[in-house]
Amino acid sequence: MFRLLAASVMALLATPVFAERVVIAVSSENVAINSNFSGTDITVFGSIERDRASISRPGEYDVVVVFKGPPVDVVTRKKERIFGVWINRNSRTFLSVPSFYALAANRPTEDIAQSQALQANQIGLENIIFPVATDAIEAPGNSTDFALAYRRLKASNDLFSMNNDGVDFLTETLFKSTIRIPARVSVGTYRIEVFVFNQGALLAHDEQSLWISKAGLEQLVYDFSRENGMLFGVFAVLLAVFVGWFGGVVFRRE
Repeated sequence: MFRLLAASVMALLATPVFAERVVIAVSSENVAINSNFSGTDITVFGSIERDRASISRPGEYDVVVVFKGPPVDVVTRKKERIFGVWINRNSRTFLSVPSFYALAANRPTEDIAQSQALQANQIGLENIIFPVATDAIEAPGNSTDFALAYRRLKASNDLFSMNNDGVDFLTETLFKSTIRIPARVSVGTYRIEVFVFNQGALLAHDEQSLWISKAGLEQLVYDFSRENGMLFGVFAVLLAVFVGWFGGVVFRRE
């Protein structure tokens, strides 16, 4: 009994107790993608609430908003030129990497907290964790270049981004941030995380989910292709043959 009580006390002592807490809300919890979808904006609203019994903090609060897409397994390949021909040589398979990553903060993250805190919470593109599959050709320690290439590719498609001026404080404790969702996002569950810092210390954290899905005919086609892959492939081939034949008949020269 004494050991159980001691273990319970140690667990409580090990659990961080914050004097502040942050409450967030998003402008929309569902985003529907149709044929006319060209992207949308999601606004995150937040309120920092402080325990009345706690003393006031020196300085102002810092807020970081991180928007992550559903995790995916990706393969990055490195091309090399051999005898004048570019071919794929080495490759890396990364597991559970965010398909979308957008960060917004009220100032540069390196001025908000130390690198240890940023790395622990994957705050910043350089702190995203890239777990390497065990069947990688080379040792995981040599995978930095592949991870950098993946980040550059995502950034060029507006799927990885950082905005160090993307959080606006409406009052000392109320803030908002708008994240741009590009047209080329994946469907699935997205996670919005908000971190509140003061003088480099993490004071509060909250998160919320957002669902992005296809709508209308796009959703029906997407579901059918996932549930009936073979039939969808056969139908796609027959449709392509029919379109080619029909085009030949219409534009045939007499």
